[in-house]
Amino acid sequence: INFIDSEFKLKNIKLKNIYRDGIDLDFSHGQINNLSCDNCGNDGIDISNTTLKIDNYTSSKTYDKGISIGENSILEANNINISDALIGIAVKDGSIASLNNLRITGTEYPIAGYIKKETFGPATINIKNLNFLNNKNQILLEKGTYFEFDNAYSKKIDNNVYKKIYP
Repeated sequence: INFIDSEFKLKNIKLKNIYRDGIDLDFSHGQINNLSCDNCGNDGIDISNTTLKIDNYTSSKTYDKGISIGENSILEANNINISDALIGIAVKDGSIASLNNLRITGTEYPIAGYIKKETFGPATINIKNLNFLNNKNQILLEKGTYFEFDNAYSKKIDNNVYKKIYP
């Protein structure tokens, strides 16, 4: 599903065995309630220059990212469950992510904040009620990323995070 320059409201969507992104939103504004993505070939949700509010999202077996937030996007999310992805949540390029009740399991990187496109600058990440289980690495954040988590989680702050994840 791809929306470009659109306003939308989606409810009770189940996506399975998707070759690319499950939901791809560009220059849009909207809400999603009750979404599941199972076995996506790229990202479960990919937003760019978009404002999105999402409640109740489950992503499993996603090849790249459970949620990708980029290019000055704003995400407000509640009740998110991501499992088996390269990256659980990626926040990049001047984007702002506020998440509540987030569970991430079995990822290579549970959370990554980085700059992919220099013109946008660092990201902002605020998370409450975060739960991790069986992730291979710690949170990985680009130097300059603003982050606030409700508990002390192991994190690495580094330069060129994007190049470390995608060499």
